[in-house]
Amino acid sequence: MTEDSNINADKNFIISEAGRCVACSLCLPHCPTYQLAQLETESPRGRISLLLAMANGQLPATDHLNDMLHHCLLCQACETHCPSSVPFSRLMDKGRHLLRQELQTVSLKNRVASKVIDFSLRNPEWIRIATQFTWLLQCLPKSGKESNKREIIDYLASKQQHRRWRTDYPAKVSGKQVSLFLGCVSRSMDGRTLDDAIYVLNQIGFSVIIPPRQSCCGALCLHAGREEEATRMMQKNIHAFAATETPIIQTASGCGTSLVAYKDYLPDKGFSSRIDDISHFIDSHWPDTLNVSSRKWVAILHTPCSMEKSATDTNAPFRLLNRFTNIDIRRVKSPYSCCGAAGTKMLTDYAVSSRLREPVLAQITREIPDVVLSSNIGCALHLSEGLRQVGINIPVRHPISLVADILRNQLTLGNP
Repeated sequence: MTEDSNINADKNFIISEAGRCVACSLCLPHCPTYQLAQLETESPRGRISLLLAMANGQLPATDHLNDMLHHCLLCQACETHCPSSVPFSRLMDKGRHLLRQELQTVSLKNRVASKVIDFSLRNPEWIRIATQFTWLLQCLPKSGKESNKREIIDYLASKQQHRRWRTDYPAKVSGKQVSLFLGCVSRSMDGRTLDDAIYVLNQIGFSVIIPPRQSCCGALCLHAGREEEATRMMQKNIHAFAATETPIIQTASGCGTSLVAYKDYLPDKGFSSRIDDISHFIDSHWPDTLNVSSRKWVAILHTPCSMEKSATDTNAPFRLLNRFTNIDIRRVKSPYSCCGAAGTKMLTDYAVSSRLREPVLAQITREIPDVVLSSNIGCALHLSEGLRQVGINIPVRHPISLVADILRNQLTLGNP
């Protein structure tokens, strides 16, 4: 497809789908950026108006417009409350893609950065290897911090275990199999969760296959308006997981939202229908004979917007944890639909992302749980960084990691 064809396709999609918005304002109370700013341009219908004006040629593509469109968190809260079923997140992706194509100038720096990002996300094993040297970054002197700026170094854990995963982790009994999606950020900064997922799957009788040629899910590129790069990553993943027809398990809800949407962009040979969240899969296949108790835990459970506003079973982590006695599970209570992580938002707009995080941190500070649980790596990193800033040493982990610890303790004690 030529560049002109891409531009026309984007314009036609925007004009067609944005036309379904009746500007009823039912979405406004649920949009985090509108709640903060109380500006129409920071609302879903305001952004739809901007997209329509751009698609109709009434508004030129500018860097300022690009900044305005990237204020959106893509939390999808507006879609949940839209009576017209406007596909807002796809509209934003298409709008950013259209704007990226129509911008007249792209600096050499941005072109080089784009190529580096594209290569890294298509080959996430290089990211995992590179993070072995993050201790060098942590040794460098840091410039004075600005209240509205954060760098990736702020989100690095003090110590990470880095290794290459095998392609096969057989269970001791059972011929059942699943495939595991590693992701890019997860494999480089959250290897423990992946290890814990493999352990729990093995314990309930599932062998785990890890296709070696898998890529990033493509979400970061897609939401940045780089649809062609995202599509190449989608194709790579579809090919990598084509050798079997097993369920594909993901441990990051943001990746899950992206993976199930592959069918909207290209023929995926049933790939999208095979995706399942780790907590949902474990809960659905928990053996009736496996009764496990735990020591007393107080846990605050954070539900990422990528899980809450998607087809994923929102209550799966809660149901799974409720299988164990002595766990006091408390849900996050926040007036916003998003904790502020929102992909790269926590890096590019720290002022907004930190304000959206404040109610969650306030609840944690007030209740002082043993652990904070989140099913999305970005949210976990964002909350961990916030807790470090206020000097609170409470771990932020994936729900499956708590399950794995409980199982390991039970087996260590010799219980059935």
